[in-house]
Amino acid sequence: MVAVGLLVAFLLWPGVAIPYYPSPACSDNKSAAELTILFFTAPWCGPCRPVKTVLDEFSQAHGETVKLIPIDIDESKAEAERWGVGEIPVVIALSHEGELLLRQQGGDPPAVRALKRALEDLLKRSRRRRDQ
Repeated sequence: MVAVGLLVAFLLWPGVAIPYYPSPACSDNKSAAELTILFFTAPWCGPCRPVKTVLDEFSQAHGETVKLIPIDIDESKAEAERWGVGEIPVVIALSHEGELLLRQQGGDPPAVRALKRALEDLLKRSRRRRDQ
């Protein structure tokens, strides 16, 4: 119960380094990619489709700097629970050090546009930090 409370606390404060334990979806503690994106989805989820399109385009446009990990909540219930995901779509972006940078839920057009802008901004900030 304490671990769940800590996980929720970490998820509520972006910029805080979160415990990044190995799991089926995320096998390494730190990623070589500048951004790791966890995308909680399901085949039957209509609002997930536009989010998936944005994430696929973003991932392809930025190649090795972005690691996209789609997680089917029907097949990975424990992973969804671990990240506090109840409703989908949910996108969680982590720095290469496992720091929570973004958590966004929803697939309506304004949310998808905001997600696109937020991911581009996160990648720009990450590159600026790296170059300093």
